[in-house]
Amino acid sequence: VLVLAWLIDEGWLAWHLPRRASTLAIWILLPLVFVEWKFLGASPALVIMHFVLLASALKLLGRKQLRDWLWLYVVSFGQLLMSAGLLVGPEFLALLIVYLFVGIQALIAFEIRRSMERYNGERAADGDSELPVIEVRHRRRKPALWRVERPRWSKISLHAVLILIGIIVLAVPAFLLLPRVARGSARQGLLATESLSGFSDNVRLGEVAEVKLNPRVVMRVRVSFPKGAAPRALRWRGVTLDYYDGSNWIESGTRTMAMRKTENAFVLDRRPSRLGVTEQRMMLEPLSVNTLFAAARPVFLIGPDVLTQDSGEGLWTSPHPTSQIAYRVFSDTSRPSPDELKLDNSRVYPTDIRKRYLQLPPSHDPRITRLAEELTRGATTQYEMVQRIEDHLRTAYGYSLSLGRSDDSDPVADFLFNLRKGHCEYFASAMVLLLRSRRIPARLVNGFQMGEYNPSGDFYTVRQSDAHSWVEVWFPDSGWVDFEPTPAAGLSSYDQGWLGRLRQYREVFKMFWLENVVGFDTRKQIAVATGLRRWISQYQRGSYYRWNDWISDLAERAASLREEGWSWPTLTGMPTNGDKTGRVRALLSSSWWLLAVIITALIVAAIPGYRLLANWLSRRQAVVDPASQALKFYGQMLRIVARLGYRRLPSQTPAEFAASVPLAGVAEITDFYHRTRFGHRPLADSEMRLIEGYLRGLRRQASTTSTPGSG
Repeated sequence: VLVLAWLIDEGWLAWHLPRRASTLAIWILLPLVFVEWKFLGASPALVIMHFVLLASALKLLGRKQLRDWLWLYVVSFGQLLMSAGLLVGPEFLALLIVYLFVGIQALIAFEIRRSMERYNGERAADGDSELPVIEVRHRRRKPALWRVERPRWSKISLHAVLILIGIIVLAVPAFLLLPRVARGSARQGLLATESLSGFSDNVRLGEVAEVKLNPRVVMRVRVSFPKGAAPRALRWRGVTLDYYDGSNWIESGTRTMAMRKTENAFVLDRRPSRLGVTEQRMMLEPLSVNTLFAAARPVFLIGPDVLTQDSGEGLWTSPHPTSQIAYRVFSDTSRPSPDELKLDNSRVYPTDIRKRYLQLPPSHDPRITRLAEELTRGATTQYEMVQRIEDHLRTAYGYSLSLGRSDDSDPVADFLFNLRKGHCEYFASAMVLLLRSRRIPARLVNGFQMGEYNPSGDFYTVRQSDAHSWVEVWFPDSGWVDFEPTPAAGLSSYDQGWLGRLRQYREVFKMFWLENVVGFDTRKQIAVATGLRRWISQYQRGSYYRWNDWISDLAERAASLREEGWSWPTLTGMPTNGDKTGRVRALLSSSWWLLAVIITALIVAAIPGYRLLANWLSRRQAVVDPASQALKFYGQMLRIVARLGYRRLPSQTPAEFAASVPLAGVAEITDFYHRTRFGHRPLADSEMRLIEGYLRGLRRQASTTSTPGSG
């Protein structure tokens, strides 16, 4: 449509959409909008975009008047506001810069066109045929009486760039100083968009394969491990699932507890941390569930206003299907050593643990129990049983996302004894059922892998393809300990080539945007203001110390010179007797005189430099804009000769006035004025020096003549 509109406006295409047809089509579209919204189930944002784009296309394909262009500009600004509601990433910043750059040029061109048409309309209304008619269109079949120079787009683009820079310079301080408002409501209602999928609070075996093919980003995480602790691979734990009905895993607990905030944090676990806590700064995209993700055993959490914990230790907050949320969580990520787990071998479990985490489905396949007995035969500790089952699943089975069913039995049994390949929820489900068959409490965990590490920004990018299921096993003294039965082929790997680096650089910029623009709240405003004030204070204090050290050093040098026999000027009136303290004070005070002399010398030296710069700028202006330079030196001449009594009358042309003034240089300067002002020829350096010589001669005559001449 844009290409066709350009061909129509430039005269290359004779066809155009009649105005009446365009208006009728817009009226026909209105009931279709209602039909698309109510009966076809389209989202309000999609319906609005369809209508706006179609209406704009109809306007573009017609013969446009000034009001049509103005309508299109207003609609484009509305589209910009809609994109602000739909986008929160740095893509909006790029679109905004492009829009402003193009929009400024369009508005400048629109004003030029409107002024030209208004000028020609006024001349036609007055019936004055002697005044020139300005040509508006580039291609005009009838010859114009007077053709003006067509606006140069390079100049308009330059002015657009300068205006855009000015907008950015003014916008940044306003962004930093304006009070922050609550986020999260800007994308509700008509601008609400679809939330990300990729995680659910239940698992149906076989569904995760579709999720793992989706590369959309779910969250970004910045991790800080405790001092002295080696970094280790983490998983972002979402929910724990304990009840298996033969095809689905769910969380059977009904007890939820609203967490109370202590100062600005929610305390989740009061047990002491073994090696310190690992900090995670989470930036979570809109999700269809209100789960908060964290590394295992979260200790306390900062960020949300509402936090709920379920009986499976899952964390929940207010729904955020259309807005991002940011929070910090601190977890005890230390893991008991194998020796500690071997000693933790009690088989006495609490009632709740036995009831929930030893459950087996009614249709439990006895082959699973026999396989568990075979794998753990001869094992002496609970940890050894867990390790044997984990190793068996990781080595004896293959990983595959394309998985079918060979029979109608339990999908876990079908995986173990027929297919012998599957994806992560099959491996995790099989391990849980095998452990429960040996009366070892276990549960399935649904969440995400750690994600792709970005070394440029020091954070992890977690995508939907990182969705993962693993296993947690209960040890009486150590609590829940995580295990990974999925083979290495099922763990995410990332491209490290140049495409991967480009993707990482893009993620760095997006993380910066989310943390410092989208997440720039009142707390960060206060931190920026405090840091700026501290920097100014330190700079002023450092500057004072530097001046004080310089003056003290200067005084000591002067004192040493005086001791060697040099006579110090007694300009300060301070005592110069043998008292050392008085002599130092005198030298300190006299150093200010030396400083004043240095500053005066710099000012005197700067005057010739200023004149050289002014002359260079004047010559540069003569090259860039000859007409303005002509007006400048001709105006100087008129002011000088006016002091001599020769004033130009409004009815006189420059040539007539020059002929009436019997002064040397007036006719010559007028000739240069004509050639430069109307011939658009830049002056050479030699011509500029000649004009300056004429002007100096006229100034001398004006300064030496006491009585004005006759004119």
